[in-house]
Amino acid sequence: MSDIVYYKENLPRAVDGTCMWLVEDAVFLSWLNQKPSSLLWITGHPGCGKSMLAAFMVDYLKSKSRIPATVCYFFIVDNIDHQNNSLCILRSVVAQFLRQRRDLIHHARKFVKRRQLHRLEVMWDLFVTLIGDASAGITTLIIDALDECDEESRNQLLRLIGRIFDRRSSDARLEKAQLKLVITSRRDPSLGVKLSTLPIIRLELENHKAVGQAIGLYIHAKVAELMRITGYSKDTATFIETQLQVKAENTYLWVRLVFENMERVMSERGGASIKDFQEIVKSLPLEVQSLYASILRSIRNEERSHAVQLLQIITMAFRPLTIKELNIMVQLLKWHSKTLSELDEETQGNFERALDSLRGFVRVADSKIYLIHQSAKEFLTRISERPVPGIVPDFSVSSADAHLQLADACISFLMLREFEQPLLDKYASHAAESSTAYQETHQKDPLPPMDNDACTHPFFDYAALNWAKHFTMCEAIAPPELLNKYILISTMDGTHRLMNWLRYLWYSKTYEPCPEYFNPLIVAAYFGHGKVLRRLLETCG
Repeated sequence: MSDIVYYKENLPRAVDGTCMWLVEDAVFLSWLNQKPSSLLWITGHPGCGKSMLAAFMVDYLKSKSRIPATVCYFFIVDNIDHQNNSLCILRSVVAQFLRQRRDLIHHARKFVKRRQLHRLEVMWDLFVTLIGDASAGITTLIIDALDECDEESRNQLLRLIGRIFDRRSSDARLEKAQLKLVITSRRDPSLGVKLSTLPIIRLELENHKAVGQAIGLYIHAKVAELMRITGYSKDTATFIETQLQVKAENTYLWVRLVFENMERVMSERGGASIKDFQEIVKSLPLEVQSLYASILRSIRNEERSHAVQLLQIITMAFRPLTIKELNIMVQLLKWHSKTLSELDEETQGNFERALDSLRGFVRVADSKIYLIHQSAKEFLTRISERPVPGIVPDFSVSSADAHLQLADACISFLMLREFEQPLLDKYASHAAESSTAYQETHQKDPLPPMDNDACTHPFFDYAALNWAKHFTMCEAIAPPELLNKYILISTMDGTHRLMNWLRYLWYSKTYEPCPEYFNPLIVAAYFGHGKVLRRLLETCG
């Protein structure tokens, strides 16, 4: 299962019936029936259910729509490294298209021979070739949260999309293309300016009557579920439902956070009385931001330092971490283990309680930890700039400080004693053979299986692929101790610390064999770490 499919499947599911209004909406039907190509822009405030609606559209158009189409999609997440730029979007979309239309894979083979699929223009050229094939039919593409894409990538993608709707284009492929494109985003003035040059069909969720009715169905279903668990009376259910209906203001996220809060109270108190529920509902803040503040204020003092650290790591990680990976990071930063066995033996301490206290900020799906919403990250990163009454400033997430912790944990892991041994030598010979084969077949062989505990350890993949990126984000504040660790894992000092992570990183990113000689100067220059480079040059000079 690809990362995008996995992400979609682990999004909060819509309650039955809450999204069906869309398929009867006049704006949606206008987009669906317009020929040959059409662009639907769905806007809404944070937390109004745009991603949930996008996931529903994917499922509906794949299985229930009367109009046959090849359906592709992408969910942009700004803090997930492979889900926030235009090249990743196109790679994923092309892969999804070809899995559904294997009869058109011959087009892709021609592009693979050019060995330039790392270039955005080439990937776009392949995409246009596929959708412009005479037998391609209708292609539906749903891109969720375009406002979370980095600005340069977003502008590049919009420029390319504009070509499809440019009637002056002389590209014969575009004359045959039938692209039904959906973009969801917040109401973003800069994005609106870019899209204003295109023939968009606009669907605004703000104050949309059907959205309010759908949230009403959602509240009713969640209250009924809560009452089944507690056994409380119909009168209590009616009270809670009425209060939530009045306060929800077309915001799914607010309702979801409220129920997370109720569940947390029940967990802490071993249940909750009718009076408890009534007090919770009456005292609910009316805004999502205020509800976030309320959740933070409720964290016990003895758990706060652990909760702060977890929030910093989760917020700035380059992909969702598993519970085990997050716990390993915490242990590495706390205990400074020397071996894997020491790391695995160390106690979790308050880790589980601290993670549980963050319900409302994070969600766990299949043991992976996600921020509950992009607005949660924005709230945490803005606390230092805009203090929130009653919130300890330590809860603010400083990008540099958080990346410093992540870089330290990753580098400390790669320094463990087990990585002094040659664990990935077979990657070197396999890469050389694979490179030769690639010249002839233009196909990349899969990585050979790793059969040692160190390299199959749950945290090795993340540490090897991301330590340098985290260091880039905190280099300006990196203390001397971290710089010393950096040099140790970048030195060919008779151990294999350097070549173990480097071979893994190199073969994960390129088609070529890994160079067999690196040193701290080359590593610093390769990753653009100027502070380290200057220190090394001063030492040498």
